[in-house]
Amino acid sequence: MEWADVILVELPWQVPAVADLADSTPVVYSSHNVEQERFETTADGVGSAWFTSRVTAVERAALERSTAVVCTSRRDAAEYRRRYDVDATTFVAPNGIGEAALSDPESDAAADERVRGRHGIRARSICLFVGTDYGPNREAVRSVVRMAEEALERGLDAEFVVVGSVGESVEACPENVTVTGFVPELEPYFAAADVGLNPIRSGSGTNIKLLEYLAHGLPVVTTPFGARGFDVADGEEVLVAEQSAFLDTVTTVLSDDGVRRHLAETGRAYVRQNHTWERISAELRERLVELLTDAR
Repeated sequence: MEWADVILVELPWQVPAVADLADSTPVVYSSHNVEQERFETTADGVGSAWFTSRVTAVERAALERSTAVVCTSRRDAAEYRRRYDVDATTFVAPNGIGEAALSDPESDAAADERVRGRHGIRARSICLFVGTDYGPNREAVRSVVRMAEEALERGLDAEFVVVGSVGESVEACPENVTVTGFVPELEPYFAAADVGLNPIRSGSGTNIKLLEYLAHGLPVVTTPFGARGFDVADGEEVLVAEQSAFLDTVTTVLSDDGVRRHLAETGRAYVRQNHTWERISAELRERLVELLTDAR
């Protein structure tokens, strides 16, 4: 801290302590979520109200003690103003993905063969959901399972593949659902899939899985909440559907090659233009330099 020009603190928990020690050095709070909102929607059980109140107190202190705040979206910045009425200098540095993810290291055909062979998938189409074992993802997986049950009743020739530790929360599922659990590499699943599912209805921040789908050229069906914080439009980069129409929209994507190609092309272009870490970090550096210049 004695030689630093600026101190960037990830998450709110350490900001008050760092601010106490920083003297006149600018402290920038790098926020991943509006934590009050996140804990409101995920905390339950004994003590949850007390815990959320403590989170709120720490988050307020982080906002009040910081020289500037980095948010992942304009929505989060607006939520901070609405919830805390704190007039902080705010930068938006969205979630991103590395430029390497936009390349094609493995052909779709090779990935499709690997994934299908590994899990014994015979269905014509693969609908993919990726997530860690986290409350909003568990809620979304339950929606995916219900969707798969309805797809089975309709005779839709599709396999619903759940990848990631969120699969540990799945207790029973129909025959057209494959649950992989944690996998060491996601790329083959992105390449093999025909559509990316984002039926998220709660949480905070922005959904990185949506960026991963788009970066890998997957057409995406998302809830309006799942698309929050991203400048994507229904029918352009993604298809947006409420839960009641989600499976109908997925069916549209699977049955229309032109729709799939359009979504894949516009989605990947959107990520390339707006959400590579290389671009985001360069822009954030410029904002921090401006902050230092103003402080001096």
